[in-house]
Amino acid sequence: MTEDRVALMHRVMAADGWSPQEFALLVTTQKLILIRQKKTRSALVLRGEIRWGSEVGSPVVPKTLADYEGVSTEALVADPVNVTIANDSVTEVRLVRGAHRYHVHHIDLSYRADSSHQKHSMTLYLVPLGAYLKPRRTTQSREDILREYAVNSVKTLQDVLPAAVKFSGESSP
Repeated sequence: MTEDRVALMHRVMAADGWSPQEFALLVTTQKLILIRQKKTRSALVLRGEIRWGSEVGSPVVPKTLADYEGVSTEALVADPVNVTIANDSVTEVRLVRGAHRYHVHHIDLSYRADSSHQKHSMTLYLVPLGAYLKPRRTTQSREDILREYAVNSVKTLQDVLPAAVKFSGESSP
């Protein structure tokens, strides 16, 4: 079975305690690969971006699928800073609307570990890059833009994850 690259979510953040980690999420027909991005801003700035819903530091040009075309998925999986989750190990995707503390939506992703079948979960904050947010600000509110970004992200996951995966949440499509 071939593995096709379906989409790239330019930016998701995993809040790991005090220091958020910034990823691009490569969605393939067989796995989700969280590609760790080079640290360009402090943890304080990244937490602010999670809270307010957009990049506040220097503008970052969004990567595209073409940017990763020359890199094999095997090389991405082998890189220890990246996180890989097999599509068939995902059990639930829950979209949670941004709350009073954080304006961005987040995905609670539940999955089974390959060898032990232990359940794991990961919270991914959907923080769009300024290049996504700023052009839309002339016609949409920040809340609408953040919701659209989140709903589109979940729709992408629905397209590739098995039918048995449970999708839920306040803002689910």
